[in-house]
Amino acid sequence: SGCSCGGRFDSSCSESLRFGFLIEQDDFPLAACSEEALRYDVAIGEPVKAEIPARRDVASTAEHRRNIRDALEKLKEEGVSVAVICTYELGADLAPGEMEAIGFSPLAAILLGRYNLLEGTLPGDGQWQYEYFLTTQRWHRALSPDRRGTFSNWTIE
Repeated sequence: SGCSCGGRFDSSCSESLRFGFLIEQDDFPLAACSEEALRYDVAIGEPVKAEIPARRDVASTAEHRRNIRDALEKLKEEGVSVAVICTYELGADLAPGEMEAIGFSPLAAILLGRYNLLEGTLPGDGQWQYEYFLTTQRWHRALSPDRRGTFSNWTIE
């Protein structure tokens, strides 16, 4: 991409981003990501969407893990550079290890199923993978409507 930004994000680089959404077919992930996927569709081009069944609809955690891996493979094959993992907590816990297993390293990976990676016990041996993931933060535009991101310089608009 033409985004040699000298260690700082340049808004012109946004044109080279390819968003991908792994969406678990359950209440929270559908509410959180379907609307967001449409918003990014308008802003940055057509996102890649990979859907998996809700955990309660599959026989085991092992099957849920395979579904997550297959969906991540699709995002990888489609050249996704920003992966948004829209699952409940179990999916958010499984995704980093599955990304490592298939060699999928997008520029950014966002876990919507966890508010804080430091809460509770995370799976994995060293858990170093979690150092490379973003999570959401509770926020409302009324708190600072014109605030810009320190890295992206983007606003909520």
